[in-house]
Amino acid sequence: MRTEHFFVEFMGASVNTYLGGDGRRYFGDKRRASKVAPYAWPHVAPFDYPVKLTFTPVLSARRRSFDVTNFGCVNKIIEDCMVQSGLLVDDTKDYVYEVTTKRPQRSPDQREGMLVTVEECSPVPLRTADLEFRDSPGWPGYSVAE
Repeated sequence: MRTEHFFVEFMGASVNTYLGGDGRRYFGDKRRASKVAPYAWPHVAPFDYPVKLTFTPVLSARRRSFDVTNFGCVNKIIEDCMVQSGLLVDDTKDYVYEVTTKRPQRSPDQREGMLVTVEECSPVPLRTADLEFRDSPGWPGYSVAE
């Protein structure tokens, strides 16, 4: 299976900022990213198999670091750009099996953006994955036989 790494020179606002507004900021950032992001992966062939996405925020020294979960909207914007440009077939659960956000790193050259790793994974039958999850503690209806 194939793994690709690329840097997207785009950093939007935190989830808290987007939630505090009326949506204009999110869609403005999404438009801005759609103009920049595809230039980050011109050498990467489209992915035909389901993938795992790993996002590592890269921040300049002057930017305050967000909580890791506050990068969720930036991740979603970049993921949408990958679908829009044809790098990913779709961003549904059948094509994106896992999304991970790592803790932010500081940029040595003051550039900001997101380091993205896309890793192909072999398709797992959804029924099998669902059954494994349903048999685990915490799933509604799960009970421990005595």
